[in-house]
Amino acid sequence: MGKSWQVIFESPAKHPDTCATVTVGGQQVAMVWAAITGPGTFKQTCSEPAGRPIYLQHVADECSTFKGDHGSYRTSDAQLKKCAKHEFRNATGKTIVDGQRVPHINSYISASGAYAIDLSQNHNYFGYKKMHGRSAAYGYGVLLTGLSKGTHKIVAEGTIPSPPRFHVKVTYTIHVR
Repeated sequence: MGKSWQVIFESPAKHPDTCATVTVGGQQVAMVWAAITGPGTFKQTCSEPAGRPIYLQHVADECSTFKGDHGSYRTSDAQLKKCAKHEFRNATGKTIVDGQRVPHINSYISASGAYAIDLSQNHNYFGYKKMHGRSAAYGYGVLLTGLSKGTHKIVAEGTIPSPPRFHVKVTYTIHVR
């Protein structure tokens, strides 16, 4: 969860690469996410080699040390973790892979520890002027392995009901080559 938010924070410009390859535990993983700045319905298409695990950032939230991104919480690591979890309270989600619902989606909720952020100096995604900070994340993430060669449709949908209500539906088309 934390690694995906690090990539998002560190992405340049308003349209970061939403199909990124990251190294986690010495293994390359495709990180797929939609550049979501608010509620709505989105589509994303990516192409990945067969055998590469694919991590889908689902409905999630984070709190950072950047101004305005931690509500009434302070900026210690413990407070950032509490903030991220609080923002996510009562959230719901579902993921459908090639027409089959992923069971027990709540078991995919995870929390990150606090992690360092080094923002891109080239108009970072969030528009922050400060270049360094810390963040903690909480939410749904799904790691897919063993997708066969061909085209796969994945629908990730979720709602965070706390004001303001946030509902998002993302349809991913993944071309496995």
